[in-house]
Amino acid sequence: MMIHDDNMDETKVRQLIEKKECVLIINSKDLSKAWNEIRLIAHKSTPTIPFIGWVACFYCSRPFRSHSAADVNGKRRNYGLTSALKHLDQCSSRKKEMAAKRKRQLNDENENDNNPNQSQQSSSSPTVNKTLSKFLYNKSILPKTWQNRIKEAECKYVVAGMHSFRSVEHDGLLQLAQTCVDIGATFGRVNVENIWYGRQSIRNECELKFHQYREDIKSIIQPYINDRTVSATVDLWRDDIIQRYYLDFTIFYMTEHWQLKHSILRCKYFDEQSKSAINIWSEIESIFDEFHLVIGDTPITTDEGANIKASLKNEIRCPCMAHRCSTTLECAWDKTNQLSFDFRCLTGSVSELRSFVARSGGLQAKLPKTVKKDSCTRPWRSYYIVYESVYSSYDSLIKLLEPMFEENKILSINQNLLKNIVDLMKRFSGIFDQLEFCNQPTLQNVVPSYYAMVDFVRLNSHDRPEIKILKEQIQIALESKYWTSIMQIHWIATFLDPSFRDLSFVNDKSYRLKQIKCIENGLYSMADDLKLEDVRKDNNTSESSKNERISGFDDHDI
Repeated sequence: MMIHDDNMDETKVRQLIEKKECVLIINSKDLSKAWNEIRLIAHKSTPTIPFIGWVACFYCSRPFRSHSAADVNGKRRNYGLTSALKHLDQCSSRKKEMAAKRKRQLNDENENDNNPNQSQQSSSSPTVNKTLSKFLYNKSILPKTWQNRIKEAECKYVVAGMHSFRSVEHDGLLQLAQTCVDIGATFGRVNVENIWYGRQSIRNECELKFHQYREDIKSIIQPYINDRTVSATVDLWRDDIIQRYYLDFTIFYMTEHWQLKHSILRCKYFDEQSKSAINIWSEIESIFDEFHLVIGDTPITTDEGANIKASLKNEIRCPCMAHRCSTTLECAWDKTNQLSFDFRCLTGSVSELRSFVARSGGLQAKLPKTVKKDSCTRPWRSYYIVYESVYSSYDSLIKLLEPMFEENKILSINQNLLKNIVDLMKRFSGIFDQLEFCNQPTLQNVVPSYYAMVDFVRLNSHDRPEIKILKEQIQIALESKYWTSIMQIHWIATFLDPSFRDLSFVNDKSYRLKQIKCIENGLYSMADDLKLEDVRKDNNTSESSKNERISGFDDHDI
């Protein structure tokens, strides 16, 4: 039962509030804007039961009548919140609070401008004006009309702008919407056209950010360039959708805390005619000049593309062993297709099935696992991803294709052979994981990966004939494609990894001891190179060395 006292006046209620015998509470039954700065009054012993007919200012706690005292019939006249709202316009406590809050916001904005890192962190939890309750709504309690308005606005964005449905879930769009909400919470209702920037302004801002980022990268990587702890990767790749070639140049460097970092320095478009070796080298050389990289002393990892290899013929080039592993499987797969009729029939049937499922749009949604038309990531994973997706949906495809009289497309695939292929190729997926890391070194994984793959393809008397042929061809390709690309630096990196130091994966003891000896010699050579480099730096920077060069020039060349 609500507590009320019709005999109380404004003075009595205010005294109770000042003595802390009464408390101010939020009107949880009415979330309209009028109640943002007005509170109900309740006795501290019963804080959930407000007085009838009394409200107070949130800032100065001055009480006001919202209803009259009850008449003889128990009825009350509703005064509303008119008196309280008029008071808010003149409330000195409210004005001081608003001024202080605005000052804090300006200080926060200045601090964010001076500290961009802190600004990025605070952007994830923006300051919101809690006195404006409409900005505190949770989506689950939004009125139905506002939920429909948001949906309608998102539909217009997708349809009128020809955007994908997934675009409405993009983090950038969500952050943009949150920024607009924060602006409204801080400055009140504004016209979006008054705060929105056009295409030219955003283009200029992107260009400015790009130049700032480039200069930041230069300053970050320069110490590592001076310390000779940088390497790079170059990749010429093709976008199959828009039929264009791009050259990516990424730099890797090791921090003083032994953390591997990387940053892409350029992504350059090449048309079909311009991707020659000389043009590729010209682009790479410009990157070296712009970022002050040392030509001839920056190791570069690439694939085995002819133009890439030719462009870097005078540089320190290391083969990408993930690509070499891919080439190994690709060569073995193609050769097995030539040698085994059953294997060729299976791969052809799988290809035909994948195309059929892709054309029949309604089938994919009914399958336990989507039948992949390609690997969706790297092409070298397709041997496992594509065939595993077919195997997982094999039984379901039979049931779905029978009513369509197309069950022959799945029944023509030998399920047992398909499972054997999936089991074998699944093991290579882990090898690619070990060779593709970009945030930690992979040199030490190259040699152990070779021995692991050799173990994968050991012949078993219980293997099917097709699997035996595939294993034999992988063995041959491993020797001709992968093993021949392993360099001494790979062995040294393996030895420096504590988990591989004893080379226990090498079964031949004499060969293992031979490799350890070669590794030790390689480490001595690397140490000598570092000593010579230190001597060269000392000599080049010393005044005596400079005098000797000058005097030597005078004595012999004049």
